[in-house]
Amino acid sequence: MFENTYLYLIDSLNKDNAIILKKALETVPGVKSVAVSPLKGLVEIKAKTDMTDSLKLACSVAKVKLRTKVNRGKI
Repeated sequence: MFENTYLYLIDSLNKDNAIILKKALETVPGVKSVAVSPLKGLVEIKAKTDMTDSLKLACSVAKVKLRTKVNRGKI
């Protein structure tokens, strides 16, 4: 089964909390890969299903805020 790519816009993302956010997301079952871009404030998650709920929890661990899910066509 193939995975989808999900993009999310994150508020207050910097290089320090980006590391925490990435490590937290990598522990979530079903997540194949995570890419975090502090400069753009974006998180890209490759997974079989939408990871919004798991991302909200990871954001609370990293002390950042999930702003919105981003449609890839709008970037």
